[in-house]
Amino acid sequence: MKISKYIGLLLMLVLAVRASAQGGFNPDNPPEPLAQYKVSLACTPPEAAYTSGAGKYTTGTTVNIRTSARGSNYTFEHWLKDGAVYTTDMNFTYTVEARNVTFTAVWRFNPNSPPEPMAKNEYRLYLEQNMNGAGSFNRTSGAKAEAGSSVYLRAYNNQGFVFEGWYEGETLVNSNATFYYTMPAHHVTLTAHYRYDPNSPADPQSSQTDIDNRLIGDVNGDGVITSADAVCIINYVVRKENAVFIEANADVNGDGVITSADAVCIINIVVRKDDESGPVNPD
Repeated sequence: MKISKYIGLLLMLVLAVRASAQGGFNPDNPPEPLAQYKVSLACTPPEAAYTSGAGKYTTGTTVNIRTSARGSNYTFEHWLKDGAVYTTDMNFTYTVEARNVTFTAVWRFNPNSPPEPMAKNEYRLYLEQNMNGAGSFNRTSGAKAEAGSSVYLRAYNNQGFVFEGWYEGETLVNSNATFYYTMPAHHVTLTAHYRYDPNSPADPQSSQTDIDNRLIGDVNGDGVITSADAVCIINYVVRKENAVFIEANADVNGDGVITSADAVCIINIVVRKDDESGPVNPD
């Protein structure tokens, strides 16, 4: 009986050694989970500006990195990546590498700059998010808007996050990622609420650019938004022509369809300069 027991143990040991040598199952060494890497954001001086886009992401994820000034006495200079100058653009996209990185927004204090004049009946609209790295916005946080005007707002969600609604404090303002907000006669902060869902891809309808990295509104794909893009939409809607036309960029007002209202939005931006930070209400 003891001999049979010893033979059984010996066979199990031989099989375990063979499996290990052949790269087989090893219960003491399970495969590593899908690695995530940290994108850290900082600002110098710390009181100069806001930043958005920090978080943990898997390799290859595209992240929108943004910064905006807290006051009028600071001028943006550049972003540093791990201490080296990376870009002079205030807002940019970063494809996550297989390592942790730190981006630092560098601002210059201008003590001799006169205070920024506050136009009559204009107030600041600050945009925030409840989870760092969850998304970004079409409009710079803190930009001014006239009281009573309709401000076009659009929230973008990064991969793994789902947009849930715009809040002012604890009050739900709107549950849609895109909507027109009526500016009150005072400074106000709106917070975009997201929830984490690792199984949820980024919503293609809320992507700020199409797969070729062209801006929404750049219908003809020339890299800029001009009245020519409005003409493309009119030709598409009225004449049913589709010569140089990118449908993914033509839904300018974000209502899910391409109509002449999208062309009106572009004309308002380019010609009337109603709202340079985003499409305006065609009404």
